Amino acid sequence: MEEEKLIDTIEDSELVLIDQEKQSAYNFRERRHSDWKENYTLSRDKVITNRLLQKQTINIPLMKYGLATVLKDIDEPAVTNFVNLSNNEEKEIFYNEGWKDCQKKNKARIKDRVFKKNLCLYGRAFRKLNIVKGKVVWQIVLAEDMLVDRFIDSTDIDSARILIQTNIFRTLTSILINDTYDQEGRDKLSDYHSVQNRTAESGTNTNRYRSQIDKMKDMGVTDTREPVVGATYIELNEVYRVEYDEKLKEEIIFLYIVADTGDGYVKLLRKPLEEVLGETNSNAWREHFPYTSAAADPESDDFWSDAPADTLRQPNKALNSFIGSLVENRILRNFNMHYYNSSNASFIPQVFTPSPWAWFPMPGNPNELVKDVVVGDLSESLDEMQFMIGIAEKAVAATSAQTGELPAQNVTLGQTQLALANAKERTKTMLIPIEQEYVDFAEKYIWLVEAAGHLLDDIKVSRKGKEGRQVYTKIIKSADYADDAGYMAEVKMKEDLQAMEVSTIQKLQIAREAMPGNPPLELAYKKRLVDFADLKSEEVKEILDYEKSRIDNAQNGMLPLNAPADVNVEQPQGGNIMPVA
Repeated sequence: MEEEKLIDTIEDSELVLIDQEKQSAYNFRERRHSDWKENYTLSRDKVITNRLLQKQTINIPLMKYGLATVLKDIDEPAVTNFVNLSNNEEKEIFYNEGWKDCQKKNKARIKDRVFKKNLCLYGRAFRKLNIVKGKVVWQIVLAEDMLVDRFIDSTDIDSARILIQTNIFRTLTSILINDTYDQEGRDKLSDYHSVQNRTAESGTNTNRYRSQIDKMKDMGVTDTREPVVGATYIELNEVYRVEYDEKLKEEIIFLYIVADTGDGYVKLLRKPLEEVLGETNSNAWREHFPYTSAAADPESDDFWSDAPADTLRQPNKALNSFIGSLVENRILRNFNMHYYNSSNASFIPQVFTPSPWAWFPMPGNPNELVKDVVVGDLSESLDEMQFMIGIAEKAVAATSAQTGELPAQNVTLGQTQLALANAKERTKTMLIPIEQEYVDFAEKYIWLVEAAGHLLDDIKVSRKGKEGRQVYTKIIKSADYADDAGYMAEVKMKEDLQAMEVSTIQKLQIAREAMPGNPPLELAYKKRLVDFADLKSEEVKEILDYEKSRIDNAQNGMLPLNAPADVNVEQPQGGNIMPVA
């Protein structure tokens, strides 16, 4: 069977369009590849040597130092809470327990860190939502694996006409047994590999994957071109295209899954995204992708925006060149080189390649016979290096105070605090697009659970009782929180929540002073204090129950309202003590 009949790139007009759009999107992103590679290698303490500027494999860790400082101020994840729109508190509790379980199983804290690190390195970071084996999973996708059309609104990933995730590697066996793929495509792929007798690298021979291969080669991986694996791996592309649907009479998103053989494409799937993920009341998956994205420094006309690492890259390279020159200068000064008078036939030293202790013939008479080659002292360049480090730190707000380093000059505490506060405020500008990404992600999580919640496994939730001894378990099914009215997400950054709590406590303190002896106000004030203390739910309930009983006693004339907590008072029998949730 001929290869041209197996790979219908020419015959299938859809695949022709996909190939053209993929190449266009790749060209749009390609200008960033060399920058990303240098950002990544410098952050991993690797340098690329050359004959002129970087002879020594020495790296000043400015990139790692600067990015770690920036990450420190944006590291806290957002706090997401889901609200039931039909005001059903029980369903709301179950829904939020499902979210907590999802975060735990996805190792959300680590993935949040990786997401923000990618943001600092590449200027763009992506997350993808899916349901796999009964669980909601999300994946951090590298910018190098994502392609978008060049006319996208840079502030809205859902405005793209085409979005492609590349470099998805699956074994040939797993593809052939997957019933969700078209049988015709699977047969074609199987025949192609049977005829060609392809090996594990068959799916990696496209130019689009070369940048990742080279990046791993720089990290010391020696078998990037011919990996030793026990199965044939195929590169799949998930292609999301906006197309006109004849049934709906409108444009919607279609999902294509194609195998990139290096010689052409094999189409394994083409379906409306809404059919793949499921329907929602708002038909969300007709015009939204299961991806979210954030930009470190959003641009109005360029989706592939700059990153903090881009600001640090050139100073880091210059510093490496400086320190490399200093090292070489020290070597040459320690081991002298010499000129000698080559016209004196009686003096012929052994010839060396230019290096320490080398001899260089001269046609004239340098000091009769021998003259040292003078190597200048470059120690003054240390001041220039410090200047460059200072400029780079200021550019990314990585001040010495933020890194825990005390400034060399004598400054007051107020000046240090002011500089630190200003640096933090500059770093916070990155939190604006990050917070929007959290909102988008939470909203798409709602749509995914609404569309395919019946595919999710049951959740087992265990909690300790009031005394902290007994453990109680509840099995939560998707039907327990399913609601036609739906849910909305409330997303707050942890730092903002703490600031709001402190502000509320301060306002309640003022109200207490203005209205002394007010039992409901007193209870509200103390509830805020215990919530702010970040205690366990059973501890909060026990403390507030006790405070409520004290307030009731005060109202009954048994105890002053502001009596110390250690005053022993007999608990009243009966009484209408308000339960605390």
